[in-house]
Amino acid sequence: MDELIAVDIGNTNITLGLFKDKEIGDRFRISTNRNATTDECFFWLKDMFPLWEQTSGIRSIVCSVVPSLTEPVSGAIERITGKKPLIVSSDLNLGIEILYNPPEDVGADRIANAVAVSEFYQLPAVVIDLGTATTFDIVSGNREYIGGLISPGIETSLSNLFQRAARLFPTDLIPVKSVIGKNTSDAIRAGTLYTAVDGIEGVTDRIESEIGKLSSVIITGGLAEIVSGVLRRDVIVDINITLKGLYKIAERNPQ
Repeated sequence: MDELIAVDIGNTNITLGLFKDKEIGDRFRISTNRNATTDECFFWLKDMFPLWEQTSGIRSIVCSVVPSLTEPVSGAIERITGKKPLIVSSDLNLGIEILYNPPEDVGADRIANAVAVSEFYQLPAVVIDLGTATTFDIVSGNREYIGGLISPGIETSLSNLFQRAARLFPTDLIPVKSVIGKNTSDAIRAGTLYTAVDGIEGVTDRIESEIGKLSSVIITGGLAEIVSGVLRRDVIVDINITLKGLYKIAERNPQ
């Protein structure tokens, strides 16, 4: 059986997927602790795999946008599997050309997303990742990563609002039926959701005005389902796109 451990270390969460014969089996997510040690990462991983002894020799791949955690997580994986994980970078065989200046500045998660888009969806395409930052990454019809956009994430902006506005209090971001809020909580929800949605649609329109019509618009991240529900354009929700990209990168770079 072909197995692979794929780990996406993000600013807010760490996501781990165990692939079996090219399909995602178990999938886990925990909050990111930037100060975690190799030992702490080891016990976290051990808890995720009750039969972790059976992971000996399994291949693994890590993409990280948190430099302080790259080595601790990689070291923990090596302790469990007996093999060093593959670390995602622009230097690997990706199957796409990166037209970014310089290429090494592209985040590892954005690389994984772009690779997944090029492998699983019609091109040209954009993948919109709703995380700590909201990122747009565009892959041309010639399998070129041509760049993208980075803006503060939806929940990041909301958290900053609560920190700076004395009379506004934390509110769960849930769908609202009307763009016009009838109370403060719904006004915050509507304002946060619809300004984000209109921003996504507006930016996507601008991308198309520069490169032509997109064949695929993919949304991922924790808020993908909520946001996609009120978008006026057709989109594809794929919460596993980063992990799928990691699988394809590992496939192209055998250890």
